[in-house]
Amino acid sequence: MSSRKLFLSATTVLLAALLMPLAAQKAPNAGYSKHEKAAYMDQNLVNFVRPGVIAKIVSAGIAKDGTITARVTITDPKGLPLDRDGITTPGVVSLSLIAAYIPAGQKQYVSYTTASLKPSMPGNTNPTQIQAANDSGGIFTKNAEGDYTYTFKTKAPTTFDPTVTHAIGISARRDLSEFLTQDEWAQVSNDVYNFVPDGSAVKVTRNVVPTAVCNNCHDPMVGHGGSRITVELCILCHTPQTINPDTLLSQDMPVLIHKIHMGKNLPSVIAGTPYRIWHRGAWSDFSD
Repeated sequence: MSSRKLFLSATTVLLAALLMPLAAQKAPNAGYSKHEKAAYMDQNLVNFVRPGVIAKIVSAGIAKDGTITARVTITDPKGLPLDRDGITTPGVVSLSLIAAYIPAGQKQYVSYTTASLKPSMPGNTNPTQIQAANDSGGIFTKNAEGDYTYTFKTKAPTTFDPTVTHAIGISARRDLSEFLTQDEWAQVSNDVYNFVPDGSAVKVTRNVVPTAVCNNCHDPMVGHGGSRITVELCILCHTPQTINPDTLLSQDMPVLIHKIHMGKNLPSVIAGTPYRIWHRGAWSDFSD
């Protein structure tokens, strides 16, 4: 065999060896996007664990005394009910809920559920701020596997308006770290349920920029460590009532997002004042 033929033969073998892993790589597992690690996992492990979580609020109500309740279902991507405690199905599922309403004649939510937040920056003496937040200390009652009723610890005032739009938002996170190295955001689900306590139809909603628009660039949009992945949920907390205690800057969604995206073009930044937020013990600087 000539040296040229030997070279071509060796090259063919080498290319085949290099390309074999690519050829062997199967198409993504059904139900998972190409961005998720679960799309390329061994099918047997996928069938057992069924990574992912889908949380849905199926009903909600507010009693005359202000007691707020929401019925929630949690399933895997194929609809199998999940045990919130992770005993009968793989992975504990943590659930956080928020309750808000749109006052008559207004356009943005006001949260019933709030938290007092002190400055966390060393030496900062700013006053404590009351912010929209998830409810804390409520009670879950199990109706069936994957079906729960949550009774909020926070109560609406007895003077609440039963004729205006109310909303319950939920963030669910499934912990599958015992079984796989997970994409944090891939094990998260958000949902928002709008209702009117007196039983009438919902006529007023807030839907200025849907999540799909943000995901044209971000794919996926994530916040707070990946537990917030939809604009529809974000706007329940990021309202005019929410002020950052360390900077005293508004965390209202329109203000926050417009300033973040303007960055170096903000007039205040051009004038020499950086746009940054102290969050979770560090600065997030959006000035560039």
